[in-house]
Amino acid sequence: MELERRYITHKVEARAAEPMDGETEEPPMTISGYAAVFNQPADFGWYEEVIAPSAFEGCDMTDVVALFNHDANMVLSRTNGDATTGLSLMVDSVGLKYEFKALNECAEHVAENVKLGFVNKSSYAYYVENAVWDIFKDAQGNEKERRTILKISKVQDVSPVTFPAYNSTSVEARNFDHERKKIEKRQSTEDFILKLKTNRHENK
Repeated sequence: MELERRYITHKVEARAAEPMDGETEEPPMTISGYAAVFNQPADFGWYEEVIAPSAFEGCDMTDVVALFNHDANMVLSRTNGDATTGLSLMVDSVGLKYEFKALNECAEHVAENVKLGFVNKSSYAYYVENAVWDIFKDAQGNEKERRTILKISKVQDVSPVTFPAYNSTSVEARNFDHERKKIEKRQSTEDFILKLKTNRHENK
């Protein structure tokens, strides 16, 4: 398995908590967003990709880091089992949601840029355990390839990002080439069987 990254268009948010009675310091801001969204087609040009709602079942999310622009030198938070200080990950009907408080200087800078709207997209890095390819017809009736991610084995990081851009990896191209041959072989077999049945019907 190779590490993959995806970027989505759902907006990242930064919000300030209301100060508690007696508090003199301003509470830290909270950054939240969706790292992945189910059943939302991502257009890679030569193919389309969707994430199945079951993709995160059994996924390893025990040690996930929140980074800015996937930069390991810009750590914003990390899962530590404590939602008040660490990174929180939740899978709901929409997708994979992340949330954390801006508790260090780097996270504070990112939170301010998110609040201003300068940073407004999300991304995540993950390992795919199971994905299938098929061919479908788009709204114009043109055939197009589609990759459906059925199982993600591990999430490595989630990231607010400056420039969202889909990144097609080499493993995807290799996997599709293998799957295309299987699809073409299956279609060829189905065509042969149909032709055989038609000939038998005509010869009766």
